[in-house]
Amino acid sequence: MADKQLDEYIVKTDLDNFETDNLGTQTKKVSLYAFDTENLTKKKITGKETESGFALETSITNGLNISSYDYFSLTQDTLTDTYTFKLGGATGTVVATVLITYTSADKSTISSVLKS
Repeated sequence: MADKQLDEYIVKTDLDNFETDNLGTQTKKVSLYAFDTENLTKKKITGKETESGFALETSITNGLNISSYDYFSLTQDTLTDTYTFKLGGATGTVVATVLITYTSADKSTISSVLKS
């Protein structure tokens, strides 16, 4: 009897978690969570629709605080790595640039990190 009740619950839960758009397409509603190691709590990950799709809301508390982005690229030189974050895909608007400078070509020690 318990197995039958569980099966009915799973089917009902699956049906409740579907949304249908104005074209009749069904999509499953999901929520993403991450563990906040600073506060030892579970946090819901949020995002927003962009011209090229969907971007996660991202930020690092007491850190670089990079705003929402849906694309990033990496350019590497001998002593530097440059991360470019964009919203709107590869041709979108730059929301942040992070330059990491190293003390030697083996990149084993970071000299500085600069966000602009």
